[in-house]
Amino acid sequence: MKKLERLILIYNAKSGLPSAVADSMKKLFKLKACSLCTITHGLLKEKQAWQSCTEELNVPIDYLHKDDMPAPIEKLVAGNLPSILAQIEGNTIILLTPEEIDSCKGEVSNLQIKIKETLKKNGVLF
Repeated sequence: MKKLERLILIYNAKSGLPSAVADSMKKLFKLKACSLCTITHGLLKEKQAWQSCTEELNVPIDYLHKDDMPAPIEKLVAGNLPSILAQIEGNTIILLTPEEIDSCKGEVSNLQIKIKETLKKNGVLF
């Protein structure tokens, strides 16, 4: 079995306070927002359910935005955002695509199941 070293969540949003406020307004008015942000964050802060999920996964998690990705990660995702990447034994792979994240319907529990199932399917311990 391979060992999961880290997860990398990449939001389809820009970094910084103005972008965070804009994303909160999109959620408030039920406009199209980043589906990963909708899962992990409420209007003002990270969701408690997501915090519990990260504690259970018990691996380091990096959070990136579309304007602060290192070049190798930007090349790997090729504009397909949001995405979740996994670092496994020194290799970085796409774990979940935008479509797979969208299919979680904004629910932390659905994302948690999808992350675990995909890791298991790829023979990865976490």
